[in-house]
Amino acid sequence: MQIEIQIFHSDYSLGFNLIERPRFPDRRGIIVPGEAIIMPFPHTYVVGDEVIEENETIFLKVEVNEDTDIAEFANWLCGKLKEHEEKIFSISVEGTKVPIDEAALTQAIENAVKKTTASRS
Repeated sequence: MQIEIQIFHSDYSLGFNLIERPRFPDRRGIIVPGEAIIMPFPHTYVVGDEVIEENETIFLKVEVNEDTDIAEFANWLCGKLKEHEEKIFSISVEGTKVPIDEAALTQAIENAVKKTTASRS
């Protein structure tokens, strides 16, 4: 299942630093710690070799499955975000605002997974 994460910021290099590459390879996802897969969201545009974020927002879809270690992913993401914390306004997981905090991010993702799973039942 896919979880949407939005990062509102004022640092144009954040997206590239997050994935540690100059661009998303085509439109395929990138496997990050925790075996999560992050993918460009429709609001992220790939133009040639360049990713352009609209309105200083990074939109990510994170593929989460039974092999995903959500705590490890949250640890990785928080570590990346704390490097740019002074330029990040807020983060949201499935529309819910979350602080740049590993425990809060883990809980928000777990809640989103539970909510998505329950709505499919």
